[in-house]
Amino acid sequence: MQMKSKTVKQYASFALSASSQLQSQEIVPTRGDIIGFDFNLTVDSVGTLVTPTKVTAAIEKLLIADKSGKPLIDCAGTDLPFIALLLSPHGSYDAPADNSTSSPVWNDLLALTGKLEDQPLFIQVTFAPYSALAASGTTGATVDFTIGVWYGQATQTLRVYKKVITGVVGDNYVDNVLNNGKITQSLSFRVGTESNLTSVTFSPTGATDDYQALLKQQIIDLENDAYKDEHQTGLFNLFVEPFEFSTANSSVDIVLSGTDTITVYQIATN
Repeated sequence: MQMKSKTVKQYASFALSASSQLQSQEIVPTRGDIIGFDFNLTVDSVGTLVTPTKVTAAIEKLLIADKSGKPLIDCAGTDLPFIALLLSPHGSYDAPADNSTSSPVWNDLLALTGKLEDQPLFIQVTFAPYSALAASGTTGATVDFTIGVWYGQATQTLRVYKKVITGVVGDNYVDNVLNNGKITQSLSFRVGTESNLTSVTFSPTGATDDYQALLKQQIIDLENDAYKDEHQTGLFNLFVEPFEFSTANSSVDIVLSGTDTITVYQIATN
């Protein structure tokens, strides 16, 4: 299969301001099925970046949508490394740089696909205020952000659905935050503090014999076996077989030992 890359948009030395900045929509050239997007983000901040997520924090929101306006992805920049891992067949994770005053760079590939029938796609970026970088003594920042698109042969259009809820101690049934009627390819979630997770019970059909509670360490062991970069703290992949999610039958119960924020990622094909 022959593939080619095309740079869609580059914001060279774009100055971040004290408030969010919404950019104009950019149409993705229609050259065939899309099989992925690559990103190159450089952040030059006045001050020292202090945590690993602060390079991608320069992107407040990344939206990629189809010709009808339905999103393939609509998320914060800090979600992108985790979503790239979930879309990777080998679980490759490119952690954003930190603690650098010399223009730290983040590169990654998002294996998000788009069938020709759903095109043209468009991309829109909202840049965060420079305060989001949490740099020491910051008075400003500039970014250099390039998006490339890869073409090849795709059998389906993938969409990432993200929902955030506040988890309580005990059972947290997240069925009602998932998108109903979707052919779900991947079901994953993040918690703010990994030690708060106790177990997860999942059933695609609601049948009692499908229920199997997985302890936290069991999920971590599965990720260590499946992922090239092994388990990432706070992120858990349930490794589901593709199934059609139905609120009448499917069930997901995340059991916590402490209150926490739960971010759910449902990757589906419709």
